[in-house]
Amino acid sequence: LIAKADCGGAAYPGAPNRGQSFPSADGHSFSWGPSATTLAPGLYKLCWCANIVVCSEPKHFGAYSGLLRIKAPLSDSPLRYCPLGLECNITGVFGQGLHNGDRIAALTVCGAGAFTTAFENQGISIATYGLGAVYTLPKSLANGKYRICWCPGEHVCIRGDDFDTDLGVLIVGGPHPSAVYLCFEWQPCTIQAMEGNVLRDGDMLRLVPPGTSCPESADSDEGPELVPGFPLSGVALPAFNGGYSYTWGEGIVRAEPGTYTLCYCSFEMSGGCTNHSDFLTPAGSLRVGTSQEFQFNTRPEDNPPRSSDRLYAVVLASFVPVLLAVAMGIGWYRRRGGIVKVAPEAPSLFVAKPSFITIAQGKAKAMHEVEQVMHVRMSAPGEYGAMSTKRKNFEVTQELPVAMDMPDFRSDRQKRKSEIATSPDGDAESDDEAEGSGGVAARGGASWRHQTSPDSSLPESIEDDTAPKEGRRERRRAKKERKNLRQAAEAADRVLPPPRPQFTNFRRCEAVMELLDADD
Repeated sequence: LIAKADCGGAAYPGAPNRGQSFPSADGHSFSWGPSATTLAPGLYKLCWCANIVVCSEPKHFGAYSGLLRIKAPLSDSPLRYCPLGLECNITGVFGQGLHNGDRIAALTVCGAGAFTTAFENQGISIATYGLGAVYTLPKSLANGKYRICWCPGEHVCIRGDDFDTDLGVLIVGGPHPSAVYLCFEWQPCTIQAMEGNVLRDGDMLRLVPPGTSCPESADSDEGPELVPGFPLSGVALPAFNGGYSYTWGEGIVRAEPGTYTLCYCSFEMSGGCTNHSDFLTPAGSLRVGTSQEFQFNTRPEDNPPRSSDRLYAVVLASFVPVLLAVAMGIGWYRRRGGIVKVAPEAPSLFVAKPSFITIAQGKAKAMHEVEQVMHVRMSAPGEYGAMSTKRKNFEVTQELPVAMDMPDFRSDRQKRKSEIATSPDGDAESDDEAEGSGGVAARGGASWRHQTSPDSSLPESIEDDTAPKEGRRERRRAKKERKNLRQAAEAADRVLPPPRPQFTNFRRCEAVMELLDADD
């Protein structure tokens, strides 16, 4: 029986099973059942009852048998602090029955859950001193807020449930290892607000190349590798503003843009951060941005929105139904056939050039059409002039020869010989006059006159020139007639428009003659 005072008296209040143990099986082991004890840590008096009597009331337990010690820490639960990345001692733990076999662990909740990964060795203490008064925690890997949980040495202490006694709050101080800070090339570098817990003035940062960890750079005998182009060789000035602001001075950053590793040193724990081995705690990363990013981040702010912007939007939106109605009306009108608009076809970009033979044929065709038009214009008025004196005695035996409408493929020499052979007077004067009056009329007129009737008013000496004197008179007469022909042709040009090439036939000639008769 757990007695409150002397044996034979009342049981201690709050003791399990009303302070009375279950009967012992061997006389050496005693148990108060599975219920947890709620007695405060301390020493309690035990009283014994022999099996020869009925042990049902406290007065039956009259023999003193020893003391019962309830083991547990008795100290207060103060706020404790440990630096990030270092081993930490938890001191000031007192209580009943403590010894060096007891252990503590850093957990999120005492007596529940698994161990944390923010410490080495799962956060379980690695050493105990002073009969359970001092405990050493392993190195912390991340800052944060944790609970200090205690486990008695009589237990195995291998699960989170075994650490069910709460000894208070533990804060792991230092910068946050996953934070990223920004500086720009060709500008001074300053960190205004460092992320972390329990930072202090005087703490320092050091920049190491990408891919280098802080413990590796701290353990190097030759010292850390420097970052070329960074002010102060990458070591920041002592922290200010409560340990949350760092700067590398007024020097500009000339290092290559990229991401570098930051290593932290606690001024209080290291004693001044004078050795490179003191910078072993990761403090995040520093990204060096380009000058273009700096210009963008420091650009002037945009103008504030105007109060009437919403009104402008409503006014502009009011025109949308009107434009939609107009578009629908135009579409309906076009669908009814009110507007027929054919888009012009764009000219081809790849126009084939005509060949040399095509160009030559075209020129020959044009020359032939011009020559035919000249035949018509010179022949029709000329014939009228020749018939002006004796219109009634002149009869045309047939229409103009078909050869007039056919192209002449003879050479110039052949044409000249033909003109001399068919001309009534083959001397030079007649040839010159014929060429001066158009050549074509002389050739066409002579050919036409040879096909007239024998009763023509033309003198016989033109057809058969035998007398020299008469021949000269006849030539003068022919010259005068040719002059009349030219005058008549000029008059016809003034009266009639030039004929089109498609009217190069004898009917055109008849029309010209009829118009001239009407003038007379």
